[in-house]
Amino acid sequence: MASCAAGDLAAAFLGGQGAGGWITRTFVIGNRSASRCIIDGPVRAAYLDAGGAEIVAAVVEGQQGTSINLRWAVLEPATAPSSDAARRDGQADITLATYGDCGTAPPLQEVALTFAAPTGTVRIPMLPARVGGRCDGPDLRLSLGIAFPLEAIPSETLPPPRLQASIEVPAQIRTGESLRYIIRLRNVSAETYVWDDGCPLYEELLNGHPVDATDRPTRFASPPPGKYAGSAAEIHPLNCAAAGAIPAGASIAFEMRIDVPAGGVGQQGLLWWLIGLPSLMPSASVSIDVLSVR
Repeated sequence: MASCAAGDLAAAFLGGQGAGGWITRTFVIGNRSASRCIIDGPVRAAYLDAGGAEIVAAVVEGQQGTSINLRWAVLEPATAPSSDAARRDGQADITLATYGDCGTAPPLQEVALTFAAPTGTVRIPMLPARVGGRCDGPDLRLSLGIAFPLEAIPSETLPPPRLQASIEVPAQIRTGESLRYIIRLRNVSAETYVWDDGCPLYEELLNGHPVDATDRPTRFASPPPGKYAGSAAEIHPLNCAAAGAIPAGASIAFEMRIDVPAGGVGQQGLLWWLIGLPSLMPSASVSIDVLSVR
């Protein structure tokens, strides 16, 4: 079977979240061509700014050399991701994880995945966001890890997501206040979406940042009180009963709130996702600038 050409590939960002100080991001990869083909790798991932420049050279966690992933996957023909079926049979997906980057890097605008020759590189556009995860030291470079390696999506995969999430935040966000923002859930399927299993839980997360350069938390341990500012995580039930069913193609807005801790001044990531829904969990994220209290 032939290797996929770079021009045959189409990829999309599915969503991300925080995990133990890391930020994880999941990508789906499909095939535009009319023939099955193989992708090998990827052997490298690069994080690019708005000008297309690499933000930092990735430090690979737990592996030697330049390869970040040694698996391969077969892509079925005509499986390019689309807005109404971003993840389906015959595609492949991979989840990358980033750690570090102590606030000096420009916002992430694209991720470039380079597969083994002769395939080459596919670039995936992103909404502007902070690239890294928790920062444990002033000189800590961006680290790249694999949360879930390249994997072909099998025929028994869950059905494509029926809901997509988007996030709207106010122009000004201040520490010590309750951040009120809007999550819109859009029904991207052809049928009315009914909450058959009751209202799911959702989680919201502010990344935060370290404040004491001499006493950083360890990479996987919980940060000690007072040493890591601005982070917050809350889990609540979604008020779906009051919202009711969502007609095909329609969207419903939910008002969200999360308290912004004192000391969280600076650029942060606000992440939101539903927990426990069948199929892919809808998620949304945005980069925000937190100002000091008046």
